[in-house]
Amino acid sequence: MLQQKKIALSKIHDNQARIKEILEELGHENSEPEYDFTKRERADWPLKVLDSEVGIEKILTEEERRHNEELRAEDAKMQQLGIDEERNMLALKEMMDGTLEKKKINVVEEREPWMDQPLETLSDDQKKKLKEYEEKLRYF
Repeated sequence: MLQQKKIALSKIHDNQARIKEILEELGHENSEPEYDFTKRERADWPLKVLDSEVGIEKILTEEERRHNEELRAEDAKMQQLGIDEERNMLALKEMMDGTLEKKKINVVEEREPWMDQPLETLSDDQKKKLKEYEEKLRYF
């Protein structure tokens, strides 16, 4: 149930982002409400402490600093290459959430006129082709 809500919220956020872009292009303000999980729906909500709740500045280790610098350098490199990060994130969400919509593949040929004839009048080869055609129709 939680996974379904996660997928639905992801779609809603994507749609809201697109709506926001369109409204900005049109010069209108966005007054859409933001939807998210409630605190109780999150598994770690009673155990999570936000940085804003702690009055002391976090001290980073040398390893954490190096990691942060690597991330910044990688982000700068991605921006220089002109990779559309938003498009990549949307594709990743689609793959990870398992919401890829099945697209109907039209691999079944069109029905030929001789297939409407009675079975007695068809040759063995035509009967074989007709049987293959009907199996494909059942599969798709």
